[in-house]
Amino acid sequence: MIKAFRAMPRGEQIFTALSGTAITGAGVALGPMMLMADDGVEQAPPSIVIVESGMPAEPELRALIDGVVAMLGSCRAIIGEHDGAVEGGVSSISLWQADLDDVGVVNLTEIMTIGHNKLLETLTVFTAPDGPPDAPAPRWLTYADDPVPAWRKTPGARASVIATGVTALRVSRSPEAGGSATVRLGLTWGPEMSDATEETVLAITLPAFQGR
Repeated sequence: MIKAFRAMPRGEQIFTALSGTAITGAGVALGPMMLMADDGVEQAPPSIVIVESGMPAEPELRALIDGVVAMLGSCRAIIGEHDGAVEGGVSSISLWQADLDDVGVVNLTEIMTIGHNKLLETLTVFTAPDGPPDAPAPRWLTYADDPVPAWRKTPGARASVIATGVTALRVSRSPEAGGSATVRLGLTWGPEMSDATEETVLAITLPAFQGR
């Protein structure tokens, strides 16, 4: 079974290298993205990604997890999440990557959704990097419970497979506190309901998008 992480071109705004190294176990990885305070001073946002449990020993899987941690930790806010196992549809998490155009406005080119294809056992990142830079994100993305089907119908949307061999993705959200949200992603390797099954749980804490 192949598992691989592929970093995207920076032009797609998918992967931003961390200034530090992801720490496994109960460690954290902090994204380098900066926020502008009212006084014009840049401040680091409260973005934390923790490998809560199940850090695999296999080097390829560890590299995959480190890559996903870095990608998530570089984002600005959580827009929404969907657990397909509970609610039907495609398990996914949508994030605001960076506020590059129209400060304070979530634009389509600034959003990414990570979705799990249960049939193909893949993790796919959906973006629209070639869209108009000043086009606000459509309501189907910022308000949809299950955005992946709409991404697949969006002209110019790009789907990039970042991992294979992921048999399941569990998604859950904790109650918000202080404007932040924590979403847990449980990535399963190996056949479900098998002794060979491994699960890695990531906890992502970021500011919560308030448009939902």
